[in-house]
Amino acid sequence: MTVPSDGSAAAPPPPPSGLWARFKAAAKRLKREVLALHYAIQDPRVGWLPRIVALLALAYALSPVDLIPDFIPVLGLVDDLLVLPGLLLLARRLIPADVMEAGRQRAEREPLRLHKNWGMALLFFAMWDALLLALVWWSCQHFGSPIVQQYQVWIVAGCGLAALLAQLAWFVAAHRKDARLAAALGAAGVCNQRQPELQEALLSGGSAAVQEYLEP
Repeated sequence: MTVPSDGSAAAPPPPPSGLWARFKAAAKRLKREVLALHYAIQDPRVGWLPRIVALLALAYALSPVDLIPDFIPVLGLVDDLLVLPGLLLLARRLIPADVMEAGRQRAEREPLRLHKNWGMALLFFAMWDALLLALVWWSCQHFGSPIVQQYQVWIVAGCGLAALLAQLAWFVAAHRKDARLAAALGAAGVCNQRQPELQEALLSGGSAAVQEYLEP
């Protein structure tokens, strides 16, 4: 937020207009409660059902990949605007209001950067691989020539190997990005890692990513 030359605080940005913009803003505000949810489930007053739902929501939120990739038109938005916010909202509703508020206050006092859930990413990759191989097998059976059907096992195996190599390359790149982020935070002397999403946006996406993060 900029400060005018007369010293007065600049006016806050206007609220987003339009149903789609308001929906995106609500989803973003809900995602910012991930850390509060992390602290809230540590309270012994939280029952086993809210704890399970909250853990599922956290695992989903902290996965470095989405169940539905963003590059898929329309469906790619379902993850960010429906599935994940729905899980977070359900977990928040199941947890007592005073416990959730205490989690928010602790998140303000003790900000930290939660680690990514690589196990959930592996699960999503396994689901994609199974779907891909089943689709290749079905295509060979129904549309392949006799020669293709004769070698369909090798075709499916080749597709699986290619997918595995691509995912391995992605994991290596993602870990290198995390290492660069940790090095940048250490060089800047950031001990408590405040505003981790903003720091990551600065490192990986530049000003455009920061504007996307800061938009209401």
